[in-house]
Amino acid sequence: MMFRVPDSVAYDVIEADSDHGIGSQAGAAETVYLLSLPDGVPLVLSGMGAILWLLAAEGVTDVASAVASATGESVGSIEPLIRDYLESLVADGLLEHRPV
Repeated sequence: MMFRVPDSVAYDVIEADSDHGIGSQAGAAETVYLLSLPDGVPLVLSGMGAILWLLAAEGVTDVASAVASATGESVGSIEPLIRDYLESLVADGLLEHRPV
């Protein structure tokens, strides 16, 4: 499943000094600030939440596999949790599905 950042969402990424080894920009992400314009409530994502949002926003087609590869977890054990998290971001208007 592919995602993109809606045109109505503003965001800023504050990178940490250490590399988590997941994704290009996402590996170093520590905090993501999101705001749905024009009148949304600011949201701050950190840690794994920030990494998942960035992987999806960068167009990674299989976020669960990317995370499993970097962490050693099995895709089957983390995929439902990651899918639910990303779908909650879609429901909140902070990501949207992108046609393949």
